[in-house]
Amino acid sequence: MNTITFGLFFKNTIDISLTAQDQGGSGLKSVQYYRSNSPLSLAELQNVTEWNTYTSAFQITPVDKQKNIIYAKATDNAGNVTVVSSDGMEFDLQNPTIQTNYQKGASTMEVTVTDDGSKIDTVVYSINQGSDIEATLVNGKFTTPSLADGKYDIVITATDKVGNSTTETIPVVSLHSVEFYQFDSDPLGPIKTETVEYGDAATAPTNMERAGFSFTGWDQTFTSVTTDLVVNGTWEIDGITVLPYTGIYDGLGHLCASVTGMLPEDMIRYSTNGVDYSATCPTVTNYGTYPVYVSVERTGYAPWFSTLKQAVIHQKELAASMIEVPVSYKYTGQPIRPVPVLTDGLKTLQEDTDYTVEYSNNTEIGIAT
Repeated sequence: MNTITFGLFFKNTIDISLTAQDQGGSGLKSVQYYRSNSPLSLAELQNVTEWNTYTSAFQITPVDKQKNIIYAKATDNAGNVTVVSSDGMEFDLQNPTIQTNYQKGASTMEVTVTDDGSKIDTVVYSINQGSDIEATLVNGKFTTPSLADGKYDIVITATDKVGNSTTETIPVVSLHSVEFYQFDSDPLGPIKTETVEYGDAATAPTNMERAGFSFTGWDQTFTSVTTDLVVNGTWEIDGITVLPYTGIYDGLGHLCASVTGMLPEDMIRYSTNGVDYSATCPTVTNYGTYPVYVSVERTGYAPWFSTLKQAVIHQKELAASMIEVPVSYKYTGQPIRPVPVLTDGLKTLQEDTDYTVEYSNNTEIGIAT
């Protein structure tokens, strides 16, 4: 018999047919066959009692990893026997395996392809549905090319020598760091650092608070991140309160407004018309209504401007105790106009500045006012 080796692999049903003849002899008496999972010697074959009579072609149904050897025995009418065998046949129903060492953020990966049966025939891969690229295996491995920043689907297909195939899709994506700072060049460093996949959105910190400021947003977008980002919070001056002066006339000068909520480095300016500003706060003395505007300047930020404020000095009511005036005069036939003296504490009030005088019924005898 011939030397048997196992090198033939199949995945489908095997059709077996035998042909035997006895030319010039006693003629063919029978043809038989026997299926074995392993090679047998002639002595072992002589002990086989389960030979099958061959009448027509037969099939071997696939069973994964099953090995098959077909032994055929032809006997002529004179009792001569010839035994031959097929080569070893093995079923391979398993697909190849594909493994990678890919880690998210890497631009390349090593791919390992194995097949325990008929062995690998071809390996191809494509990038984002592009053309197939045939891989060259070295010790069952190959390395994908380095990819630029982005998001990719690498589809790898491995096929063994009997046509079993495996396809794996490996999502490849670059990663980027997004750092959120409370404000530009904040010495305390980022308040949040996030790693984001290429093209995805970062999630900003919430509840942004800062003394003396109102949060207005961020200095750049981060809804589709394609590179490392440093994102700074943006702010406007806030928390400023302007309290205009309100009081009763006392003859003294008063600052028209007081301002609270500033930071130590702030510059405060004042205006009476909302256009021309000065660092000097206007003073008000006499009764009346006085417009005042306030601006706050802070390095690195847009100035803050108040709305129109009104400082008010109300008139002081005169009391009888403040007025000295002669109470009687001789009749002259002419209007009598006594000059009153008005004092407010130690201060003598000025007519037409602090008060006005009107006379009536001051000519005839009687009581004038």
